[in-house]
Order: sequence, then structure tokens, then C-alpha cells
Amino acid sequence: MCIYELQIAIDAGKKIFPLYYRACAEFKSAFKEDGEEAEINRQLNIAALAVTELQMMDFRELRNEKLDSKKVENFLDGMGKAVCR
Repeated sequence: MCIYELQIAIDAGKKIFPLYYRACAEFKSAFKEDGEEAEINRQLNIAALAVTELQMMDFRELRNEKLDSKKVENFLDGMGKAVCR
């Protein structure tokens, strides 16, 4: 999903459940806020900040686990509970 699509979804009140978490100290986009598209780019930069609020669960440690392992099943159970809150 690109930043523009993210903004459309947020404006429409849609829930977004990202599956992949990317840890970073500060997330920001780098659209230049000058020229003809300054306002559009400013809004895209603001929308990009919403990504940090939407990140939910980090499952990178499971990438080498078998799908039917207890560790993966427990993680998915936890994700299901978090989504249903």
C-alpha cells in the first residue's frame, strides 16, 4: 500500500491491519513540500506518520518456523485477539 492509498483508507475510516512490522526510531517520508505539488506532498508526509501508529505485531522471528509449529499458532492466536479488541 502506498502512502496515498493509506491516506484514502484512513480518511474513509477503514481499519488497517499491517502484517509486517518494521522497527525504526523515526518513520518519515521525504516528499518535497515545494513547487506545484507542495500541498499534496505535505499531506502525504503527514499520512506517512500514521504508519507508526498502525504497526501491530512483529513476526519476523517466525519467518523460519514451520507454519504448523506451536510458536506460530500461538502468535496467530495472539494476533487474532488483538484484532478483535
